[in-house]
Amino acid sequence: VGKRAQEFGFHFHLYPISSDESGLKKYRELAEESQNFHLHDALDYHQWLADIEQYDIGFFYIHPNNSSQEDGVFRMKEPSGAWANKFGDFVDAELYSILTPLGKAMVFYAKRYNIGHAVTADQILTSEFWDELKQQVVVDGIDFTEAREKFAIKGHGKRLINFYDKATNDNFYSPIIS
Repeated sequence: VGKRAQEFGFHFHLYPISSDESGLKKYRELAEESQNFHLHDALDYHQWLADIEQYDIGFFYIHPNNSSQEDGVFRMKEPSGAWANKFGDFVDAELYSILTPLGKAMVFYAKRYNIGHAVTADQILTSEFWDELKQQVVVDGIDFTEAREKFAIKGHGKRLINFYDKATNDNFYSPIIS
């Protein structure tokens, strides 16, 4: 996708986890060749959060349909229930999330709050996909208000307390004696 950023009319920013040069050579070359691909230095977490707030879309690794095409990329065998902390960071930064269809839990919430959607590896390589995404996210805009409220730690605490109060009052945790 980074190689086709200029063709698709967007800027692709990659933030590596570390500054280890061994895996960054191809990305450095691409950044030199393309005005639309930007390789950043590794940042501490808080600086990274501040940086990503300037962008529109957050991109997760999209699994190819055929795992032999993954070129040795490590991934979970069954990511359907996976939850990436980065997803919450993207919500906080108001980045629309592009997700793998295999991450069903994140896809469910992204669709529910209209803050992202799942795509296939084939879809992200088409200009139609990026044109539609630009229209939806940049031109029409995304409202993150409800998602940010639901995902906020304060809201989780209140819901958890209510759950335990209800469970206790309903004898949800009655001991079983045999």
